[in-house]
Amino acid sequence: MYQRVAIVVAGVLTTLSAALATPSLRYVASSTGRDVVVVDTRNTAACSKESWQGARCLPAEDFIAPDGRLANFRGILWLFGTAGLSGTETVLVSGDRPLRRDFVAGVLFLAGQRQVQILRAPLSALLAADAVPGGLM
Repeated sequence: MYQRVAIVVAGVLTTLSAALATPSLRYVASSTGRDVVVVDTRNTAACSKESWQGARCLPAEDFIAPDGRLANFRGILWLFGTAGLSGTETVLVSGDRPLRRDFVAGVLFLAGQRQVQILRAPLSALLAADAVPGGLM
């Protein structure tokens, strides 16, 4: 009996380790997938003025409550919902300030976003060069 349980547990752990082997939070030089949703972490004015087509504006400031602390999870999940994120899509997080970009990427990851890619290059430089990361065309 214990041998059967051990075999089942070993099978589950093998399957689980294979599933976890694919990183769901990583830095990228360009998008590495299809149907990627771009998240622009610059302030709302900069994002609204110019960003990639279809990008969702999610500035880091939107995750901070009026008391200066991190907003509660209900508020954060509501924010993701209003941005059209369900958690199942692959998200490419972009921005100009690495600390703010990484903060938003971390919140997305902790909230359970399926795949989070963090674009290394500053977004404004890419926009000025009219560059589009692979997979976004």
